[in-house]
This record gives sequence, structure tokens and C-alpha cells, in this order.
Amino acid sequence: MPGAPTEWGTVLTTEVSSAAPGDLPTWVDISDHVKPSWDCAAGRQTELSHLEPGQATFVLLNDGRFTTGNPASIYPWFRQARRIRQRETVGYYTYELFDGYIQRPRGSHRIDEAAAASPQDATVSISAVDLRGRLGNARKFISTLGEHIRFNGGAALLGYWPCNDAGTSTLVASTTEAGPLRIVHTGAAGVDLAQFGQVAGPAGEDVSFLTLTPPTAGGTIALQGTTAAFVDFTVSAEVTLACWVRPSGTTVNSTIQARSDALTTSMLITASTTQWQLDVTTLAGSTSIAIAEPPTPDRWQFVSARLNNLTGAVNFYVDTSTTAGAIGAGSAGQLDTVVLQATGAQTGFGHLQVYGAAAGTWSQTVHLAQYQMGLTGLERQSTGARINTILDYAGIAPTARDIDLGVAVMSRATLAGRLPADVLDEAAETEQGRLFVQGGLMTFRDRHSVYDI
Repeated sequence: MPGAPTEWGTVLTTEVSSAAPGDLPTWVDISDHVKPSWDCAAGRQTELSHLEPGQATFVLLNDGRFTTGNPASIYPWFRQARRIRQRETVGYYTYELFDGYIQRPRGSHRIDEAAAASPQDATVSISAVDLRGRLGNARKFISTLGEHIRFNGGAALLGYWPCNDAGTSTLVASTTEAGPLRIVHTGAAGVDLAQFGQVAGPAGEDVSFLTLTPPTAGGTIALQGTTAAFVDFTVSAEVTLACWVRPSGTTVNSTIQARSDALTTSMLITASTTQWQLDVTTLAGSTSIAIAEPPTPDRWQFVSARLNNLTGAVNFYVDTSTTAGAIGAGSAGQLDTVVLQATGAQTGFGHLQVYGAAAGTWSQTVHLAQYQMGLTGLERQSTGARINTILDYAGIAPTARDIDLGVAVMSRATLAGRLPADVLDEAAETEQGRLFVQGGLMTFRDRHSVYDI
């Protein structure tokens, strides 16, 4: 039972964090409501055993405070993914029995006089897993480059189409709420001219991408997505359009466009046989700027364009080249449509991105970081650096980890379709180190720590 420990007494304490997942925990003692039938187990049984997730089950006496969705609950934050821990204090020493995350609260949702008068008849059963277990049931990764984009894009990434779909010939799915891209016109040969998973990505990527093939030398095939506005210029001082492009053959003519459906606002990137061109139009003006370097056929190139709506500054980046222009400042407007189009020759498209955020979100440095990731794919990271990167991509805060640097060096990452826990195990095995959860922290000990005694 809870209470101050005596010199020889034993106290069990169960606490839940009221903080949002990913934030530093704010612990609330719920020991008075825990039935003695709890059970928990640590993840690693011996120092040399394979890492297994720790698990726990608890039964709580419920007077309504633990009922999800109860507006009268004094614990409205009690739900899945919240931290929960149980500790035992013997004398003046405290031992961590379990530290993990709630999986699924289940039990009585009755909030009536009978339940209030007899709370033991209204219980909530919860299961919990430690951080290793949580990462073993997390979202699978998109790809090596895709996770770099999601992590670094954050809340600014308002439209994102990886273009690595398979088994479909009608649309490209979005990982945001901006909606899918659908074929809008093709020419005589129809939708078969949009091929999915057709061409391997750049050297550092581990998935294949969409190709659009015009039906004739002068034909056109296009994908278009139209939804409610997903970028508002009055909210986003900076708007960026970015995409990986792979032209083919000697006739290069392809475009990437983000625009308003009314065509009053537009960012249009064009690849031609002689140059890369950017055309920007807003209610405050328009401009055209170009990088006088022809696209390289059959090679992936990364292009991005940024508009600073506060100043009217326009920047255009293609691989390591850059140019700049300007239009009028402070325009209203929106983006609600994106278009991928190939005219004359086949073009591969990957990782179409639209950003809307505060000024300073995008820069040549950010552009080059993604370009480098596409070419190298985390090649030659130390094992500790790889573990930190995977924890970043999985949304685990730096405060929830204790990671050694690592001695071994890793090859190019292959993240597509894999669980975070599996990739972490791969890094630990490469190092021949120890990866485990300790006191709620994902902990990694490299060879120096394990063998230098």
C-alpha cells in the first residue's frame, strides 16, 4: 500500500504520467486504485539473452476516473500510450519493477450510483509494454529516405506523396490529409501508362517508384490531386515544393506543380532538354527563374522551390545548384492541387512534398541534407548513431534513451516496411553490444562498455 516507507517496510507504488506521449512524464500516484493481482516481468532475463519486451497487467478499481471519454473523469488523460510504472521501496531503497506504456484500457464504463457505491464492481484492466514492446508494435517505416523526410518535415510537411505505391494503377496515396493523386488525363493508351514500383530509387533509397509514360512522342500523362486547401498563405509565411525526378531518354519534358484550383497561385517546376525552370505566380506578382543545366537522363535528381511570402524571395534548388528571384510580398492565397506530368518521354517521380510553415523552415542546407540522404542512405553510421536515428524516426524523445556511441560501422540502411524494434536489434547485433530498457530508457551499451571491465 502507498505511504512513507519505514526502515524495514515495503511499499509498492503505481504511477501514471499525465503528460502527452513523448513529453517528460508528470507522475500521478494511483496506488490506492490498484488491485493486488498485478503482474509484471522485465524484458531481458540474463545479460546474454536476446532483448524481449517487458510486459505488465494491472486491474484498477474504477469510480469513473479511469473511464476513457468520461467528461467528469479527474484523469481525462488516462488512455493508450501513456507512461505507467510500478516501483517497490524497501526501507530506503527503491527498485523499478516496470516502466512502460499503456496498450489498451478495458473494463467497466458504468458511471452510476451502484458503481460509485461499490467501485470494486467497476474495474479497468490494462496491459502495458515497455519501450521495446512499443517499438515492436509501431508503424512500419516507409523507406530510408521517407523517414528522413517525415522526421525533418515535422508539422511543416502538409502534403507528402512517397510515390512508392504497389499493386495499383489509379492513384498515389498520401501520408498526410492532403488526399491522393489520381490520373486525370493520359492520351489514347489509358491508365496503363502509369506504372507503380517501376524504377529503383536513388542509390541510398530502398524502394521503387512511380513512372509516367506518355502514349506518343507528343502525348501527355498526368496525375492530379485536388482537395480542400492544405496550404494557406496567410498562415504559412513560407511555401516549399520538392520532388525527386528521374527523366529518361533524349526528349525531356516533365512538370511538378502545386497550385490553387482557381489557378491564381502556382509553383511550377519544369524539366526540359536544356534547363530546369521555376515559375511562381501569386496575387502579388509572378517570376520565372532557371538553372541552365539540362536534366541528366536516367538519373534521379532532387529539386525544390521555396517562396518566402513575407519578403517575396524565391529560391530554386536542383541537386547542388541554386538560383534566386523575387515577386511581390505578402500575397493571400492557397494551395489545394498538386500535379505530376510527363510529356514526350517517360519520367520517374518520388517523394513529392509540399511544406507550409514559418519563414526559415527550408533552405539550401535542408535541401542538400535530403539530397545527401538519397545518395548515401545512412551509409557508414556508427551503431550508436544508427540507433539514435531510428529512435528519432520512431518518435522517441532524447530524454527516453541512454545510447553509447558505438564502435562498429554500419552499411546503408534498409528501412522500408520494417518495424523500428527490428532495425534496433540489427544495430545491436552488428555492434555485439547490449540493447535493453532500463528505468524506462532505451539503453545501448557498446563493446567498450560490455568488454572493457
